[in-house]
Amino acid sequence: MALTITNFVQDQIDELNSTFGAMGIEYGSNANGYWCKLPGCVMIQWGNKTISSFPQSLTFPVSFINTSWSLSAIYQNTSVMMGVPSGRSVSGCNVGAVNHGGATVASGSFDWIAIGQWQ
Repeated sequence: MALTITNFVQDQIDELNSTFGAMGIEYGSNANGYWCKLPGCVMIQWGNKTISSFPQSLTFPVSFINTSWSLSAIYQNTSVMMGVPSGRSVSGCNVGAVNHGGATVASGSFDWIAIGQWQ
């Protein structure tokens, strides 16, 4: 049987899963983004969201154990500032954006990363 790119990639993924699993690291993804659970209860989650209005709900790929998480969001237009105006929960929050003049931005895309506890 010839080695295909698909087989090669799957072999690499299987090897990483085995290595990370032995180190106590879990990771995955779903429609809401990506997550990585590290030993010592730290979880890092990240993703990209395109929205048509602000504020908009951001749902994490996996819920944190509490609301003591930190979020950084970067709007893809550099003249815009992001914020977390309301709705903070273990599973996500509402995000909003304003330009440097203080006006609400109606739509766009942003990258985000959140760090908190998973147990």
